[in-house]
Amino acid sequence: MSSPTPSSPEERIQEEMARLEAYRNQLNAMLQQHQMLQSSRIDHERAQRSLDGIERAEDGRELLIPLGGETYVRGTVQRRTPILIGIGSGVTVELPREQVVETLAQRITRIDSATRELEGQI
Repeated sequence: MSSPTPSSPEERIQEEMARLEAYRNQLNAMLQQHQMLQSSRIDHERAQRSLDGIERAEDGRELLIPLGGETYVRGTVQRRTPILIGIGSGVTVELPREQVVETLAQRITRIDSATRELEGQI
């Protein structure tokens, strides 16, 4: 059963305007999702670079560890120490550095895939 056809030009215009507004809202939601994916990718890349820097530093060397908001804490490099990584739902686990590096790479791959899929929809 098909929907009734609008009887007047004003009703058709209102219907098209409502459809346009729905498309606009959908596009805005997709753009916000795209921005979140890009932000997440940058965050994961920053973690990768930090781990690479720690790996190149000598054990015992002092570092400034960023906490955010231009706030840092002093720390020392201990390359054999396991690394804490979030796995979702506020849960953090301790894993060997190599496993964390691989996990970050896999996450970036998934983020890139989701970004490409979303860009195809936009």
